[in-house]
Amino acid sequence: LLLNLNSGQSSPSCKMSVPVLYYVVEGEGELLVEDEHYKLRAGSVAIVPAEITRIISATTEMRVLGVQVL
Repeated sequence: LLLNLNSGQSSPSCKMSVPVLYYVVEGEGELLVEDEHYKLRAGSVAIVPAEITRIISATTEMRVLGVQVL
């Protein structure tokens, strides 16, 4: 999945049944994993375990690649 977010835009809150690896292709923002906030920028990699709520919010225009880990 390639997620394109405009500055100030956020992804919907979601919870996946499998772990997801996120790679930030471009831009800056934040990953909210349950109650923890993580800064993201181009080149950042994050893995969110299965069944954990997550939201990605863009500070600048962002492109984030999400890969389900089976």
